[in-house]
Amino acid sequence: MSAKPLVLLVGHCMADSFSLSRLVKQAASGAEVERVNSDRALQKHLNESNLLLVNRVLDGRFEFAEGVPLLASLRAKGITAPIMLISNYADAQESAVQAGAAPGFGKRDIRDPATMDKVRTALGIDTASSA
Repeated sequence: MSAKPLVLLVGHCMADSFSLSRLVKQAASGAEVERVNSDRALQKHLNESNLLLVNRVLDGRFEFAEGVPLLASLRAKGITAPIMLISNYADAQESAVQAGAAPGFGKRDIRDPATMDKVRTALGIDTASSA
């Protein structure tokens, strides 16, 4: 992981992006967060990203309307950066993991300490030394 990890917020509205950005910056001091709401913006930042937080229903201009097909497409293209689905629905989380995502979390869990640990783990940050 680079000194300043780059986390992409993929397909989130402004309000959710604000909450997720705050979570990421608390989990990984110095992290850079980029909001991407189009395939073009995603492609621009994809190769330098350390983690993608993908919305279940994408807000913006993407080939796909939903996050699981998007993340499956990224895995099929050989993208190896960790990807987490942001959804409160267990079936969506299960589909995302089956498509190659790391276990994600729902928006209602953003303030849960376990969620911060998930983000740290996905970024390769030792959760024991971060506590």
